Order: sequence, then C-alpha cells, then structure tokens
Amino acid sequence: MGAEIMTFLLAIALPVAGIVKAWIGYRRVVAIEQWRTLRLEAALRSVDTEHRANVITACARVEATAVARCADSQRRP
Repeated sequence: MGAEIMTFLLAIALPVAGIVKAWIGYRRVVAIEQWRTLRLEAALRSVDTEHRANVITACARVEATAVARCADSQRRP
C-alpha cells in the first residue's frame, strides 16, 4: 500500500513541478521585460524628441552587452 501511495504522489508531483518551473520561467521573463521598459521610459522622459532615437539605440546596445555578458558568465565553469 505504501508503494502505491508513493507512486501516485510521484505521478502527481512530476507534472506539477514541471508546471511550476515553467511558470517561474515565464514570470522571470515578464519581470525582466517590465524592468527594461521602465528603464527605457525613465531614459526617454528627460530627452527631447529629436534625441529619442539615439537614446533608444543606446539602451538597446546596453541591453545587448548585458545579455552577452550574462550568457558568457553562465557558460564558465
């Protein structure tokens, strides 16, 4: 009887763990995008319209550099 209960709990726990992992990954991506948007909005708030394109380009370069550095640091042992 104990083995049947453990098998049943394991059969439930594995899919639930997968769903929780996917949800955490999704929420992480959403939080990162919200942070990026807020940072870009803050940068654009104090800029004249003629310089907005330059600010957006600069923010995109900063993001690309940050993503590349993060990826490099995750590859290192």
